[in-house]
Amino acid sequence: GVATYDVATENAMIIGSARYGKTNMIQSIIKSLATKYSPDEVNIYILDFASMVLKNFEGLSHVGGVVTASEDEKLVNLFKLLEKEIVERKERMISVGVSSFVSYKEAGYTDLPQIVVIIDNITVLRELYFQDDTQLLSLCRESLSVGMSIIIANASTKGFGYKYFSNFSRRIAMFCNDSNEYSNIFDYCRNKPDDKPGRFIMEMDKRFIDCQAFVAFEGDKEFERAVEMKKFIEETNARYGDSRAKMIPVIPKVLNNQFIQNNYRHFIKTPQHFIMGLDYSNVMPYVVDLKAMKPIAVSGNEESGRSNFIKYLVYTFSQRTDVESEVYIFDGVNKKLKDLENMPNVKHYSIGSAQVLDKLTSIKETLEARYNMLAEGRDEEVDKASMIILIINDVSIVEGICSDKNMIAEYNKINGIYKDMKVFTVLGNIPNMPIAYSAPEILKGIKENKNILFFGDIASVKLIDIPISVQKAFNKPVSTGEAFFVTDNGYNKLRTPICVVGKRD
Repeated sequence: GVATYDVATENAMIIGSARYGKTNMIQSIIKSLATKYSPDEVNIYILDFASMVLKNFEGLSHVGGVVTASEDEKLVNLFKLLEKEIVERKERMISVGVSSFVSYKEAGYTDLPQIVVIIDNITVLRELYFQDDTQLLSLCRESLSVGMSIIIANASTKGFGYKYFSNFSRRIAMFCNDSNEYSNIFDYCRNKPDDKPGRFIMEMDKRFIDCQAFVAFEGDKEFERAVEMKKFIEETNARYGDSRAKMIPVIPKVLNNQFIQNNYRHFIKTPQHFIMGLDYSNVMPYVVDLKAMKPIAVSGNEESGRSNFIKYLVYTFSQRTDVESEVYIFDGVNKKLKDLENMPNVKHYSIGSAQVLDKLTSIKETLEARYNMLAEGRDEEVDKASMIILIINDVSIVEGICSDKNMIAEYNKINGIYKDMKVFTVLGNIPNMPIAYSAPEILKGIKENKNILFFGDIASVKLIDIPISVQKAFNKPVSTGEAFFVTDNGYNKLRTPICVVGKRD
């Protein structure tokens, strides 16, 4: 006869080592689902914390993503996706008057695909990420009613304990070195599969049956089976065309301004809106309103992406069609922003503080004129005015402004009374050093305003005090282009885009 497993109505537990065919059985389940159903009908998500051979299925149209042990952020995003699906599906079923996914399907609705979550090696998964079990157990309990089935594969039952068992009606036992495992799995069982790959026992129609699993992909050696797997994936994808499972939201390895433009430009609602990067907490663009934003301090480690962010800002506004921009750059002697000098929206570029007073006065007068326009009711003219971006990219220039009463007066008017007149100030290349009480006024403002984009590990921030709880929450080392945006509202980890202008620094 044939041993069957109904993915739509049962969670499954597979106990046994890869040596006896555990991984092969998972591959067989994936192959069967992909053969019988389209990606619009079944979405598969895989957590491979074992051999990582299941990573080969990542290209299959039915698979929304494969998570491995080192991909903690991807894992978090997967569980956010699944939890969101549970909430939305419950609301959807309530809206049509049914209480389960099966009833929803029986009512003729086909808009929701079956979701299959496969976990290989739950022991490692729990050790690394789910010590308290709350989130994982909740998923197992809530899943079936909303059309989400869980398949757990593990070498033994010791990896996850008996509290999971009540959520898994379909239990499969392959050969186990410890004979007590069969009683652990089935409560009471005298059967024992043969010591051969592919042999297993399962309960079916209230009796235990001995079974033999079929080989998912032919081949005597692993690389031969990998070739067959790749061939199957290519053929399956060709059959279903552009149909694709909902993907796990992830930050792309290479994020550039073109990617932002192509995928997220609809997040820009006003000419002053700017996407700083992608937020790791929700894998969505982090949008700010520059007109309402206090001066931002850019700090961090060398070669971490500080100057690149400023280049990205200037380049982005040079490409905008909804607003014109005027950029004024005062660079340091290291000329980190020299690549921007010939950009079409850069109205001034200089090194040092020689021309700072003249340009600050000019900018202040422009903003003052806009302020008077508003007072006269000429709001539309101000709305159509250009976005002014002031970039001071050297701390010695900042100190020079603070030591000159005329310059600091103009600076304060620009970022004070005239702040809402479409102007934005960037204080770049700020040293990561504690800001003393006797520090220059602008530097003290950085500490008080708490508007800092820091490129580096958050535990290494010295400009302000970072709570221990925040350091623990963001304890993973950052890579080039990753930054923490520190504001009064909290801490956001961002991936900033690579800019096409000049070198990334």
